[in-house]
Amino acid sequence: YDLVLRGRERFRLATRAGNRQARALFEQAIELDPRYADAYAALGKAFAEVATVGWAEDLNAAVDRVVEYAKKALALDPDNPQAMSVMAWVHTVRGQYDLALAVSDRALVVNPSHAESMFERAAVLTWLGRIGEAVASSETALRFDPNPRPGETFNIAMAYYQARRHANAIDLLERNVLRFPNYSFLYAVLAASYGQMDRMPEAAQALAQLRRLNPFYDVASSGSRFQNREHQAYFIEGLTKAGLK
Repeated sequence: YDLVLRGRERFRLATRAGNRQARALFEQAIELDPRYADAYAALGKAFAEVATVGWAEDLNAAVDRVVEYAKKALALDPDNPQAMSVMAWVHTVRGQYDLALAVSDRALVVNPSHAESMFERAAVLTWLGRIGEAVASSETALRFDPNPRPGETFNIAMAYYQARRHANAIDLLERNVLRFPNYSFLYAVLAASYGQMDRMPEAAQALAQLRRLNPFYDVASSGSRFQNREHQAYFIEGLTKAGLK
């Protein structure tokens, strides 16, 4: 239990070194207790970050590791909410949004105050285009965990952006880029939000950070997870207004 808590603390740093240290601690916990479901679920979550941020040499292999550990956790504890939230992430990455939503909902039946599952549910609702529900789910999750990790921050900001609540997106992002200055995707939503509000100097600064951290960022594929192409088009519109070509 102590190793898992220490691993979670390292994981919340959202850095490559922190992720590596967290995985080592989770693996130590599994060595001590091979039937500890929380350790497997946490390890799956860490590999999900590896896949999301681009730290994996083989993306498919990283996702396979996520699935392996999440399934192991669920085999040991079918009602483990973190393992279910990890599986919801897997379904989302694969475009299986209905499955992702069902798993997230089940996790919240088991634990109605599980912030990770709420954040994951909000992300699924965003990509499905159910923006009002996504914002409501995000704001509920923030009451349980007011310090979201960068991936969760990105999803919340995207929901605000699509709801045309650009000021809310900017407020959230300006605070969180200070916490996670090397997470490039936050700057993409920040730039688009500035662009929609005609705040061109700030948009240029956000784009400069995006280009520095992710020089190959492709505007044409931005928001490709949206089921509704109009939502993707609106995100690209904001990036274009900000000056990203």
